[in-house]
Amino acid sequence: MNLKIIAPALIIIIIAGIVGALNIAKTQIPYTAQECGNVQVPYTDQSCSNIQVPYAGQSCTSKEYTYNAQTPTCIQYDRGIFTPTPAQVTCTVNNLENQGGTFSITYGFIISGAYATQSENVYIYAYSSASRSYSFNGQVQKCVCYATPPTYQDCQAVTQYKTETQCQAVTKYRTETQCKDVTKYRTVSLWQSMFG
Repeated sequence: MNLKIIAPALIIIIIAGIVGALNIAKTQIPYTAQECGNVQVPYTDQSCSNIQVPYAGQSCTSKEYTYNAQTPTCIQYDRGIFTPTPAQVTCTVNNLENQGGTFSITYGFIISGAYATQSENVYIYAYSSASRSYSFNGQVQKCVCYATPPTYQDCQAVTQYKTETQCQAVTKYRTETQCKDVTKYRTVSLWQSMFG
């Protein structure tokens, strides 16, 4: 056989065998890729609401003093034989409250259908009395005795409510897409890894 023909053919066969072997053999080549996913990210927010807050208050009403008016003396006019006795009225007002106050006392008579009276503002101490008298030389129809009492504020402690807005910090979550670089591998032949 001619060596000039066999040698090149043998070299070609060897090279083809090597290339074939390199194509068959596999290897792992690393590469960088991105992986993304949704995650729950915490954040701080304010949660506010209206609430009813109790507080101590007062409830007051205006009241008149408790009292009574009396006429311990109510005497008709008496001509008498020698000395006439005038008509006389005594008006007594009793303050039945535990505090003093100024009363307007009206006292006198009804004479011939008309009022013949006078009024006077009198301060009367707690649980005390004041008296005023009036005389008239003549016939009277009726004695007059009455009073206009003062007023006071009757207050009681009560629980009242006011609306307030109260807020507090709370943790909430929002969805975000986050990505990161990861190393992955692909399988290639040795031939591709060496020569691209």
